[in-house]
Amino acid sequence: MSQVATLRLVAMQLSICAFHLVALAGVAIDGEGTATIEPKSVVVGSMVTITITYRAGRNGLPEGATVRFARAHASNWARPQFENPSAPNYASVSGPVGVTLTPSVTRPVVAWAVEVKIGGRPLRHGEAITLTLGDRSNGSPGIRAQTFTQRKLEFMVLTDADGDGKFRKIFNSPRIDVTASDPVNLFVVAPSIVQVGERFAVGVTVEDKFKNPVETYRGVIKLRGNRNVRVPPAHKWTSIDAGAFKFQGVWIAKPGIYTIEAHSDDGLAGESNPIVVTDDRPKYRLLWGDLHGHTIISDGSGTPVEYYTFARRYGHLDFAAVSDHGIWTDGKYDRSVLDHDITPREWEMLKEAARKNNAPGEFVTFLGYEWSSSRYGDHNVYYMHDDEPLVIPHTLPELYRALRNRMAIVIPHVGGRKADLSFHDPQLERVIEVCSAHGHFEWFGLDALKRGYRMGFIGSSDNHCGHPGRSIWGRVPGGLVAVYATECTREAIWDALRNRRCYATTSERIYISFYADGRMMGAEYATSDPPHFRAEVVGTDELVAIELIKNGEVIFRIPTQPVAIEHRLSGKPLRIGDEYNVKLRARAGTVMLWVKPNWNGGDRKTHNFLDGGPFPRFQIVKHKDGVLRCIMLGKTYTDGTTIGHPVSHWRAGEWHHIAVVWKRGRKHRGELSLFVDGRLVMHSRDAQLPHRLPSKLRI
Repeated sequence: MSQVATLRLVAMQLSICAFHLVALAGVAIDGEGTATIEPKSVVVGSMVTITITYRAGRNGLPEGATVRFARAHASNWARPQFENPSAPNYASVSGPVGVTLTPSVTRPVVAWAVEVKIGGRPLRHGEAITLTLGDRSNGSPGIRAQTFTQRKLEFMVLTDADGDGKFRKIFNSPRIDVTASDPVNLFVVAPSIVQVGERFAVGVTVEDKFKNPVETYRGVIKLRGNRNVRVPPAHKWTSIDAGAFKFQGVWIAKPGIYTIEAHSDDGLAGESNPIVVTDDRPKYRLLWGDLHGHTIISDGSGTPVEYYTFARRYGHLDFAAVSDHGIWTDGKYDRSVLDHDITPREWEMLKEAARKNNAPGEFVTFLGYEWSSSRYGDHNVYYMHDDEPLVIPHTLPELYRALRNRMAIVIPHVGGRKADLSFHDPQLERVIEVCSAHGHFEWFGLDALKRGYRMGFIGSSDNHCGHPGRSIWGRVPGGLVAVYATECTREAIWDALRNRRCYATTSERIYISFYADGRMMGAEYATSDPPHFRAEVVGTDELVAIELIKNGEVIFRIPTQPVAIEHRLSGKPLRIGDEYNVKLRARAGTVMLWVKPNWNGGDRKTHNFLDGGPFPRFQIVKHKDGVLRCIMLGKTYTDGTTIGHPVSHWRAGEWHHIAVVWKRGRKHRGELSLFVDGRLVMHSRDAQLPHRLPSKLRI
């Protein structure tokens, strides 16, 4: 044994001896006593009554001592109040005769705590103080429990026996289980891109109203799709499923955009994210992940293994990373309540969890941690391999130097502290986190771009509730990162992040494809010609607008109601009779079209007919008077509303963008708008909309 290790062992033994000598002398010390909690289980989000009873240790507690009952940092349990006995979240304290108790609600770090100061006389050995959260004796409905499920949620009990303001946690603070409420929803997840005929899995999680998996569900669930979708038989949920199941062997017979629905025999339902089906084998797969989350190793919930299990089983993610707090270099906080330091033993636990839960082709993990500084802000560090060291220097430049020769990525973000973007390493910082449970920070990403940094955008949750992929802990739902990777492996996802083939969403699996002059998102190139952008977006709900932003300014905007579909005609002249199959279920919608005029003026006319599946039919006509007209057509091509815009200044060979937006009203009438090159040029509030709609889009 080394001299250093021997000295540490001797110091520890002396400390233990000192503790026992003080206890034997009858002097109260911090951290003595025991505690219990009732009941042992509550339902998420319900109004409950909980009693936590602290019982004094061998030496009791003197007058002036304080007992602290602290909620875990990673919890949204309602804050108790002592003022109004009939209002929600009322709390009370009680104790033995002769002991006066003065309660107060404090905030030692970021979570609330109830501190009870002892007066009147000492609290003797074996005497108890009871904190009742949600005391209903005077009409209060109780206190609201946290809204996410958790096994063994700890209510920390700490004591300050000598009144010096320093608390020590008692051994074995009481714990309670928080269980799911009734099932209300089916969370359905499918791959975002597949090939025609390719077999794939569809994941379904039975959820309560707070997006928690309902592990006790025992119903029957089946999948549904249109006539081109082939699904397996219905499945009877069992205890083995524990609230989630993957339907294997789903496939789709024709290209297009699809969703798959799930329905239960007791009325639950859900619809998947959009599935883009291609004839050819896709070069890149669109994979979904959450790279930012915390466990009990720092200030989160659950173990690292439980974190990865939830990400894969219930969040249906393709990849995930635990990023526990490795260090807060200059932080001042109560370590008895909040821990920001990873020990060597805990680092080995994180490495082992990442290694054992990595399953190439199915689910990918990354080893990581969070490096925090009040001076430099918050940055997450991720490694390609899971045998790397925990690097925790005290300045950001030192962190860059320590990681520069390793397979590492550093991702700045806004969390407890905002990352200082005046520091930047372009080799390590390839992407930036612009949304999380803390909020949506587009300004943060734009700030990086304005500084000339070439960074991709990602979203993640920064969740502390142990629910990656379904995080509701925080101000807003946690974000997600989408990557275009050749396969579901560490190497491919790492390559996608380093080359910025990625984007952020605020939790929904929105499909986005974006190219500039034929080059994919994240690519770098130079051109002397004006670039041409091609974007395809398929949302999971109503899309408000699609915007193109340059240097912080919106240079192009198309409103969508609720789904946008764009056809880029690749420079070819428009021809009557070209057909494209399009599907859209909506009372409102948008047809967008790029046009490259092939007229030379004079009396020449170009007619383009749009017959849109569920779209009304449109006739786009450039008349000899130089006016582009959009006509809402009925089945006879005679009824409908015409709106127009002068385009006599258009030159042959120029690309222009046309968008037709409609919204149904009553009796086949509604609003109709014409956008040209991103600008509203004509609007009718009372347009004639046809009742019967054809099945193809014809240009």
